[in-house]
Amino acid sequence: MSQLENLLQQCTVKLTIPGGWGTGFFVAPGLILTCAHVVQGAKDEPIQVRWQTQENWAEAVVERSLPEPYDLALLRVMLPADANPPCVYLDVATQSRDSLYLFGYPDQDFPNGCPVTFNCEGLTGDEPALIKFALGQVRPGMSGAPLLNQRTGKVCGIVKFTRDRSFDLGGGAIPTAVILAQFPELVEQQRAFHQCNQRWNDLVAELLSSDEAISQTNLGGTNYQTQIGVANTNVIGGVHYHQGDASQGKQTVKKILLLSANPENPETVRRRKETKEIRDVLKRAKHGDLCELHDRPDINAAELSQELTTIEPDIIDISGCENGIECLTLDENIEKNARTEAEKLKLIAELFQLHYQSIKCIILNGCYSEEQAREIVQHIDFVIGISRDLEDDRVIKFLSEFYYYIGSERTIRDSYNLSCNYLQRRGLEDINILPTLLDKYNERKRRELEEELSVCDKEIEKNPNNVELWKKRGSLLKELGRAEEANEAYEKASSLAPNDYKIRTEQGDALEQLEKYEEAVNAYDKALELETEDYKVWWKKGQALVEVKKYGEAVESYDKAVALAIKLEQPSPERYIICREYASLLNKLEEYQKSIFMYKKSLGFEPRYRASSYLKRQVYKKMFSGRG
Repeated sequence: MSQLENLLQQCTVKLTIPGGWGTGFFVAPGLILTCAHVVQGAKDEPIQVRWQTQENWAEAVVERSLPEPYDLALLRVMLPADANPPCVYLDVATQSRDSLYLFGYPDQDFPNGCPVTFNCEGLTGDEPALIKFALGQVRPGMSGAPLLNQRTGKVCGIVKFTRDRSFDLGGGAIPTAVILAQFPELVEQQRAFHQCNQRWNDLVAELLSSDEAISQTNLGGTNYQTQIGVANTNVIGGVHYHQGDASQGKQTVKKILLLSANPENPETVRRRKETKEIRDVLKRAKHGDLCELHDRPDINAAELSQELTTIEPDIIDISGCENGIECLTLDENIEKNARTEAEKLKLIAELFQLHYQSIKCIILNGCYSEEQAREIVQHIDFVIGISRDLEDDRVIKFLSEFYYYIGSERTIRDSYNLSCNYLQRRGLEDINILPTLLDKYNERKRRELEEELSVCDKEIEKNPNNVELWKKRGSLLKELGRAEEANEAYEKASSLAPNDYKIRTEQGDALEQLEKYEEAVNAYDKALELETEDYKVWWKKGQALVEVKKYGEAVESYDKAVALAIKLEQPSPERYIICREYASLLNKLEEYQKSIFMYKKSLGFEPRYRASSYLKRQVYKKMFSGRG
């Protein structure tokens, strides 16, 4: 079983309702997606939910339910305090002949769930369209299961029906495009979750990297897959499983190559400690015997390419005090002094690019240069940079943790995150000197944004008073995480259009997304000076005030937002959400009667929003419990 399939199973839940059962899956924290017909018997009663990492049953209620032709339901689950289940990654891509995988909870023969694989036949002509698939058996209880597209590594739909429950004739699924069209709020929730939790992204990156290696070997009409051993490769936590050969089902060894940034003057004492610690943790790791350590502190530039070809390392760990790694990768006498810095960076990156099929991660330990790392990561999946400002003992602790998790079959990103978390738990307060992780796919996106920003800047030079260009610049800078510059761009746009409150609102949105909530509140206040009747601005301000725990002011903002939303001639579909959020805030402030009133308001706007009904009952319990 691949690690991506294992992650899908962790996202999948078993649903038990009066007289039946079914399957669902997490699409956002606390939100479960399933089919409406699976939960139609629940009415207003809580649904019992359990998943792999949760021993006890949790309770969920139907938040929204869409009958045929959509047959979709969104559940709100009350997560235990210590629960943090992962969420699937939704994607619309699918095509005929795609290999599909699902995990569901069918009848009593498989109480702990079971997997099924299918072959995609394409989309039907129905409205809305359905994904039709064959060569697999859909059993009762599998409705609501996530359908994983093994080509893209993401969930392309939700299982709806079987063509025959007794034979492997397959069935049908609701495409992700239909799901997102009916629940558009999931787009932002998905983006926010997978931006913070990169585990699914990490596995998809490794899957796509493996596919890219296969495509690169099919050049000139000749198929070299079987010769280089990458045919039908699945990636599991950085370990490759090859199908169709003598090693089927066996894990290949992960090779770690230790190098010195300056082989003529290695820091032998420091490196010896690091090497010893790495060897020790690999011995303790669950699958450390599948890691092969190669210590080559004396390899020079002339020998490096040959060693990379011979060893084919998965991880290269380069240690040293050089400002970059020119001494290792460029010949000291010929190339180093004869080339510009840009040429050196390009040559170093190209050297690793020529060995990208095996190299998954390069660690620049003490020889980290951001410019150099960004060049390398264009071709290698991950680059980890460790600053010289991080004390030696902490460097060793970081590497010890990182290789322990690598030896326990965790992904590179997981291993990095766990190791950084360890340093912070051990008292490291300055997050600016934590090791840095760059990944190829985010770096490509960053470069695209930088190029778009460059074009925008050139247009601004020609048209310095164009408001739309300054707004676009602010949006691009926000995406790049450059908060101060984004703020300046929105300030400039506002100066050019001082009566356009929407610019100030966008400025607040950008600041809030970057978690600069106090600044966001200031931006919303400036928008409200220009326009006091837009309920959305009051709502956004209330959300930001809650984040900075200014609950009294937040109550005033929500009061205004609700009053304005109710007065609209065209009812806003967001009214029930505003009321639900406001009710939750009032519950936090122990204003139980007003909280119950707002939950009732929420239900009045959207009777199918059953989470409000459930939460309202919880407030009733707290209120009467307090009186008792």
